Amino acid sequence: ESDSQPEEKEPPAPVPELAVPAVIESVDLISSAPNLLDPSNKDVANLKQGLPALYDNSDSTWTTWWFARPEVYDRGKLGLVVTLQDETEISEISLETKSQGGLIQWKTLDAAEADGQAMDSAPSVAEAAFAPSVSLKSAEPIQTKRFVLWIDSIPRTGNENRAEFVNITLK
Repeated sequence: ESDSQPEEKEPPAPVPELAVPAVIESVDLISSAPNLLDPSNKDVANLKQGLPALYDNSDSTWTTWWFARPEVYDRGKLGLVVTLQDETEISEISLETKSQGGLIQWKTLDAAEADGQAMDSAPSVAEAAFAPSVSLKSAEPIQTKRFVLWIDSIPRTGNENRAEFVNITLK
């Protein structure tokens, strides 16, 4: 005979609520020089047409225009306005690029605030030089539906002053 009692089973641990994955819905451009992105300009249309390559998880790339000198770029800086499908907590933005140097900044963006002139002087959540793999991390997770990747200083891609992105990944 055995004195053992049936084992008491512990109730199952509660399943943690999973965070909503950050899914990019669209990317658009802003500039510190508003006339630079004139929609009637064919070159602007061509530049914007390639933006989905930034979040298609493929090897296709999106490239800014090239600039003869970095000082020329400083007259009309570019930013990528990233809109997510849902408001999501983000703590890190990873970029795959084909560029070196320059400066990329993660900036927050209120729904009404798609102004490139204001963005130029807005504070950054994080910033880094361009490299094949760039990680922009916030000290605390940020709840957002939109943010900006501001190209504050144009990097080099090959022998040209331009930025070339492969993919944007959010964590």
